[in-house]
Amino acid sequence: MFGLGKGKLEIRIPKKDYLRGESIEGTIVLHLNQPVQARELRVVLSAIKNTGSGRNSSFVTVYERKLVLDGEHVYRGGDYRFKFDIPEGVPVSSKPKLQIGPVKVFPGSRGIWLLNASLDIPNSFDVSKNIRINIS
Repeated sequence: MFGLGKGKLEIRIPKKDYLRGESIEGTIVLHLNQPVQARELRVVLSAIKNTGSGRNSSFVTVYERKLVLDGEHVYRGGDYRFKFDIPEGVPVSSKPKLQIGPVKVFPGSRGIWLLNASLDIPNSFDVSKNIRINIS
């Protein structure tokens, strides 16, 4: 059905651009080739900041929120809803912010916001998906 592996995940959200203080509501769609015993289905919202530059560059997680959508059992596929409230004060920019009207802008920002969904399968590769979102 999906080639190699146990299946695939989709992360469905209505848009990719959000403001701090908004909520991200979406659905994880789980497609499996066959029923799979798994520990949990989870979705994680994280902010990662790039520190340094060139060879001295590294990434630091400055925010992470995990939601467990379902626990240990045999998964057969399906849709799972989630909601995250985007925090106001997470420092992902390495440069000062500017206020342009009602929107705070981070010029030259090196911060990255990610949504990651994964089905935790014991003794096997997890089924997972990452998408990048924009939060200003």
